[in-house]
Amino acid sequence: EKELKPEITKNFRTADFSLLVGHSLGGLFVTYSLASRPNVFNGYIAISPTLHRHLPQLTKKIKALTLTKPTFYYFSVAEHDLNNYLPATEKLRDSVTHYAVPNLEWAYSFSKSKDHYTTAPVVLFEQLDAIFKPWYLSDPVKPITLDWMLQHVEVLNKRYAYDINIESRLATFGQALLANERLESAKRTFDALLQRYPLSPIPHQCLTDYYISVQDKSKARHHNDEAIKIMRSIKSPDLNAAIVLKAVID
Repeated sequence: EKELKPEITKNFRTADFSLLVGHSLGGLFVTYSLASRPNVFNGYIAISPTLHRHLPQLTKKIKALTLTKPTFYYFSVAEHDLNNYLPATEKLRDSVTHYAVPNLEWAYSFSKSKDHYTTAPVVLFEQLDAIFKPWYLSDPVKPITLDWMLQHVEVLNKRYAYDINIESRLATFGQALLANERLESAKRTFDALLQRYPLSPIPHQCLTDYYISVQDKSKARHHNDEAIKIMRSIKSPDLNAAIVLKAVID
């Protein structure tokens, strides 16, 4: 909380969403972290945690949790796990089932035909997939629209408790509309992009492309100039391309 997470955030591009994952004694540490410092991470994955010696204290703490944001706790056990692992994990499952904790989404998984050592990679993939499954924007019936994308991201923001960046997704969607000559829909998408990300050059680049397509040189030049101005301030590697495009427009 005080050293590792700040160091990672300082040196790497991170989202405002973090998971703590552990196996065996690491899984016990994950569960202990949830029980004792519940708002440090957004999600906790405990794979075959060593719970049997500590279960009463941990169960009591988990039942009394006060969570300030949506939090995930996923835990598992293997069919051929070590002694006492299965009954302890099932007791925790039953406790969580009977005492719902506000803001806690939990899931228990049982790895059939796995042992204490072979379960970890399988369960990690399954539980990450389960946590992020709603992320995928696809529907076999409904076509993807701008309104649906914006509604979908609001659902994700609520689930993961931070403002998820969809700039590249909106830009790609709008460019696809533009390529298929759906000009009105493309313009609406690019306007929404600019409203959502006014300090980025990408909306202006997209609007430059749109106005070139509709042969409005004045507005194309305006948005390309805005993109160049922002690119200079952030030292964007795409600056030269925008300067070349300015010459083409002129």
